[in-house]
Amino acid sequence: MNEEQVEEKIEAFYEEKDGEFSWHEFEWELESNKSVVIPGLGKVGYVEQHGGEGEGDQYWLVFSVVMESDLDKGMVRYFKKPGWYASYDGGHYDGELFEVTPQERVVTFYE
Repeated sequence: MNEEQVEEKIEAFYEEKDGEFSWHEFEWELESNKSVVIPGLGKVGYVEQHGGEGEGDQYWLVFSVVMESDLDKGMVRYFKKPGWYASYDGGHYDGELFEVTPQERVVTFYE
């Protein structure tokens, strides 16, 4: 299943359930419940959200998906929904959903 199909499954689930879809509502539900099972997709889990006041214009949500076909295998895929932040009206998710992989990095700070 590609990124566009994942996005379509999420949007269709919430439109049927709530009558409309909002990435902010999706983020809120994931963050509150830690995961949601979406029929035809699988178990969707909250990973991380970044952005807001003091973070510049960077704004994004990362969530995990264990596809229904992979539930017994535990194979996890990660997706990132980008957006932007403006101090006058908050954050907006408006970019293309894309698949990402967790990457560890070593960072040096000079204090």
